[in-house]
Amino acid sequence: MSYIYLEVNASDRNGISKLKFEGQYYEEVKERIKKFVDYIFKSDEHAEFKIEAKIDDVVTLDRNFRRCDYTTALSNILEFLKYIYDVDEVEEERKFESYYEKSSAYPEWLQGYDPANLTQREKVFLLIKHNHPEEWIRSQDIKVEYETIYGESIKLSSLSTYLARFYSSGIVNRRGTRAQREYILPQKGSSPSF
Repeated sequence: MSYIYLEVNASDRNGISKLKFEGQYYEEVKERIKKFVDYIFKSDEHAEFKIEAKIDDVVTLDRNFRRCDYTTALSNILEFLKYIYDVDEVEEERKFESYYEKSSAYPEWLQGYDPANLTQREKVFLLIKHNHPEEWIRSQDIKVEYETIYGESIKLSSLSTYLARFYSSGIVNRRGTRAQREYILPQKGSSPSF
């Protein structure tokens, strides 16, 4: 693998912002650049970007993206990044798929389902049903576990809505005050389902 130095400069009406990377992996750089671009566009609709990349201190490449909107800037920067890191789009998708196959966070019970075709509500129910069938669990803990297992975020407000609906439908029992709510499936003898 090549050693890559990368510098990203952004100019907007507030001035110039810089972001530098040295010897970091593609995924780390990609995520930080996304956050950087998000930050730049919080205050302006257009910005200019200059990216300079050095590969093994031998090859130097640079690109300028002038007066770009958010979508164009992010797309152009990520395409340039893929080129620098020699990332194949198909390879990147395979890495994502293999995450679920190799991840210790990916539970065995989920192999019988296709997470891409499940709603958030169904995913929450399955998590409670399979990971916590006979124990009380707090909504904050469900949120963390959900994001770890499914690899996607869920708003606490959405999760609370699903749990409240499960409770009003008799799918789960709950206890505690609003700030300290815990949930559990009804005891054996009653089979919860949607």
